[in-house]
Amino acid sequence: MSLGKTLKTLACLLLFSCGSLAVAEEYPLSVAAIFADHMVLQQGVTLSVWGTAPEGGSVTVTIGKTSAVASAGQDGKWTALLSPLKAGGPFEMTISSGETLKLADVMVGEV
Repeated sequence: MSLGKTLKTLACLLLFSCGSLAVAEEYPLSVAAIFADHMVLQQGVTLSVWGTAPEGGSVTVTIGKTSAVASAGQDGKWTALLSPLKAGGPFEMTISSGETLKLADVMVGEV
């Protein structure tokens, strides 16, 4: 193989390997659209809260005195399971993983 072909091959390999690094996505912290300000959560049941966060990141969901921790997978998806809540509110739900999202005026009761 000539030196020119070798250099072209190396350049292509380098380009493809750098391109694959650029394709790796970083997922920002987010919560599913179903969770929003002024929502009502069902009392007395285990609650699932889900969204995306940076891969491998730890996500903490807190409402009132109840918290749950989840880890974001390779696809950035996470799900936290909150222990059953008693009726009440308004509460603030916080979702944090390096940054913090806050949902205001959250009520717990019969849905």
